[in-house]
Amino acid sequence: MGRRIASLRFGLLGLLALAGAAQAQTTIPLPPLTPFEIIGRQCGQPPVTTIATGFDGAYATTWSTSSTTCGGSGRGGGYHTTTYTGCATARYTLIGVLTDVTQVGCGAAHDPGLVFQNDTGYSESTSGNVGLLGLPDPTPTYSWTGVSSLSIPLASYRQFEASIVNDGAAPLHVYSVSTSSGAVSAYPIDPAACAEVDLDPGAACPFTVGVYAGNGEVDSGTISFAAVTSSLTATPFQQPVTITDPVPACADGWDNDGDGFLDFDGGASVNGGVPLGLPDPGCKNAMSVTESPQCQNGIDDDGDGLVDFDGGASVNGGVPFADPDPQCTQPFQNNESRTGCGLGAELAGVVPLLTWLGGRRRRRGRG
Repeated sequence: MGRRIASLRFGLLGLLALAGAAQAQTTIPLPPLTPFEIIGRQCGQPPVTTIATGFDGAYATTWSTSSTTCGGSGRGGGYHTTTYTGCATARYTLIGVLTDVTQVGCGAAHDPGLVFQNDTGYSESTSGNVGLLGLPDPTPTYSWTGVSSLSIPLASYRQFEASIVNDGAAPLHVYSVSTSSGAVSAYPIDPAACAEVDLDPGAACPFTVGVYAGNGEVDSGTISFAAVTSSLTATPFQQPVTITDPVPACADGWDNDGDGFLDFDGGASVNGGVPLGLPDPGCKNAMSVTESPQCQNGIDDDGDGLVDFDGGASVNGGVPFADPDPQCTQPFQNNESRTGCGLGAELAGVVPLLTWLGGRRRRRGRG
């Protein structure tokens, strides 16, 4: 009677009380385990005894036992039977969904007359070999927030912030959130951000969604949000998304190469004329298709030991890590290699050979 139920982040304290403690307004029977889940084998439909055991954080727990008798022919003929007995514990969400089962030794019997309560209005009791979960009044509810508009060019990646919000008067536990979409690839960047967390009334849990639009067609669609929570009512959410024609990397409002600079104008053209950051030196103009040309990508592309127009400083926090490549006269050049113009470079290697051949001919003439 003095046993303490361990608490997770939900902060629930399992408080033992005697039978007859007040029940919540709504009661849910917890789905009983099968004999196979309890014992590991099952013959026929033997009865199962389940006893409520309280709360483990944001989960209601039970203990169950069952016996099954299986028969068959043995050596020497005749029909033989064997009886198997086992016990298992189970956890359920705060809306009565079975989450996991663990086979355990049977040990001492549990008291079916106990009623368990926690500090957020839930209770658990045993009735007729079944665990009953009592819910608070009112029960939790939730809603979502997304962004007002979401446009993604083809073959591009974006991120946006969303939140799950406790819009009710009771505490809400969030077990997990997920996203899906038929139009784009969408997923929570950190699935643990809103997993196993509790929200007081009015509180929200923000999370970041990554979205990639492939190489399909210009289209529009939605990203669907779903959550497993302690609310009896599942509340889906649809985030509209528009897939647009590709936009050059130097005019899309993103730091595509991660060097701290973006676009030819710092992103001003996509932000009402207000720069979002410093312009990327690798962008010649709005039509440039890459923010990281060879002369501003931090790589010795031609293998001569020299790097970029600035020795790599612009991609290394302003600190050069090599000498500048003299072939890079502008940061937006996309070639670090020396290139020849006209016939000068080609003739440079031919002239000595022509001179030698001419000398041989003159010597032969004199002979």
